[in-house]
Amino acid sequence: MSKFKLSATAKVSLEEAQETIDRYFKAFPGISGILTAFGNYGVRNGFIMTSKPFLRRRYYDYWDGNQHDRKLMGKIERASKNMPFQGTSGDITKLALCLMDWYIKDNNLQNRVKIVCQVHDQLTTNVREDYIEEWLPIMDKCMTDAADFILPAGLLRAETLDTGLHWTK
Repeated sequence: MSKFKLSATAKVSLEEAQETIDRYFKAFPGISGILTAFGNYGVRNGFIMTSKPFLRRRYYDYWDGNQHDRKLMGKIERASKNMPFQGTSGDITKLALCLMDWYIKDNNLQNRVKIVCQVHDQLTTNVREDYIEEWLPIMDKCMTDAADFILPAGLLRAETLDTGLHWTK
């Protein structure tokens, strides 16, 4: 996100927004190179991909190989920097949903656990009250296994919470 968008979103000055961005890139020095590589790839090829193993592609229908249109290339570059992260996060979330659904069905838990909602990378289940303590580590494992399958470096961890949404027998 640019300093302009961060400033508007966080309701801070442009200077504070720029300082935050600078601190971020200082804390994570490798990110800048990755973002540049993603942006260049999209501009050069007219598409960008998510991480292995799925390698889903986002094509830019408006890309025609004409790299002289700076406004268009800037749009592609920005989208190419974002899509691998957002798309791979989506892949992880979808896989976690599948793992949870398979676990529920394979263990005949349909009367104890219901998958209710997915928003971005958040998965919500409704769990019968007497099964909550057993379910939370299972849900955590499904989410962590999905992340480890796609990003095997073990960088991502799930956080499961009991928010009190459950039913009694």
